[in-house]
Amino acid sequence: MKPIKFEEQNAIINDAQPIGVQIPAFKYQSNFGEVTFCMQLSFCERLKLLFTGKLWCVMLTRNKPMQQNYFSVHKRDAIPGAK
Repeated sequence: MKPIKFEEQNAIINDAQPIGVQIPAFKYQSNFGEVTFCMQLSFCERLKLLFTGKLWCVMLTRNKPMQQNYFSVHKRDAIPGAK
C-alpha cells in the first residue's frame, strides 16, 4: 500500500522517520485538524481485501489520546464537495 497524489491535495505530510515517507494530503481549514490522504493498494492487496473483507488500521498516536478516525471507499465522504 502506498500513498498517492490526488487532485484536492494541498499539503504533504512528511514522516519524521529516517525513510522520510511523504504523504500527499488534504488539510481542512477548520478547528478540528482534519487531514485526508489516499492509499493505492497493490493487486495482491486488492485480492486479499476482496476475499477476506478485512481492512486493518494502524494509528501512530505518539502516546496521546486516541483520535476519531474512519475509512471510506468514496472520496465524497472524505473531502467536502469532491466528486
